[in-house]
Amino acid sequence: MIRGKTSAGFAAVTVVCVLSAYGGDAVSDHDTPALSDTMTISAPDEGPLQTPRETIEPIGRYINGTGVFLRAIAAKNGKKLHILQRGDLVILTGNALQNEGVLWREITVKTAKGATLRGWVDEKYLAEKKEDTLGGPSFLKTIDLSPFPKVKEHPGNPRVKTRGVYITVYSATPQNIRRYFALAESGMINTFVVDVKNVEGEILFKSAAAEKYFPAANKRVVYKTTPPFIAEARQKGIYLIARMTAFKDNYYALAYPERGIMVPGT
Repeated sequence: MIRGKTSAGFAAVTVVCVLSAYGGDAVSDHDTPALSDTMTISAPDEGPLQTPRETIEPIGRYINGTGVFLRAIAAKNGKKLHILQRGDLVILTGNALQNEGVLWREITVKTAKGATLRGWVDEKYLAEKKEDTLGGPSFLKTIDLSPFPKVKEHPGNPRVKTRGVYITVYSATPQNIRRYFALAESGMINTFVVDVKNVEGEILFKSAAAEKYFPAANKRVVYKTTPPFIAEARQKGIYLIARMTAFKDNYYALAYPERGIMVPGT
């Protein structure tokens, strides 16, 4: 979430939507890299899995594929424990097995809920550096992916303990707006979260940016100009937050498909 202020006087909240594709084993953009004999344990194809006899020190790797399955055993029909996404960090245990023509690596991975899972993945979906998983144009590999300090306070935009309502492009009717003001006057709320731009690409009122980059968006607005309740809310001391979805705009993507980010295979 990114906080700031818009030209309409909002504290802006940018919502970033990330899309993932699921289903089926992932298809790698890269050939299976060579591996030294000291890092692999050979076992007959289709035969029973062998206990690894040689290990290496645990080391981090990144998933280079979309929808890669973490399996309970080193086999293509092994139970699916988890779905790994491109760029996910995993830790090699050092165990490796050759089975069914695939070099399997045992890894551990932490899930979004904090659980640690241990299982096997096809070695071809592992990359040493996160930038190697980006694919596409070469300039993507120059992106700095190192973490940066989070800003906790913004000068001129102090934290406010908010209690509010979410006003969508569909609920911003005059009748509903009066109800929301009544709630504010009663002390129950002090904030309006206004849907300036939603996930479909609909906007509440006309935008100069839309007129420049996608004029069709301005033809579907609810208000022809900035809604009058915005000025009234400021006069009454109601905190305004603009909700603007970024990186997802169905209408724009349909109008300009060549500018959309496509998921290979779907």
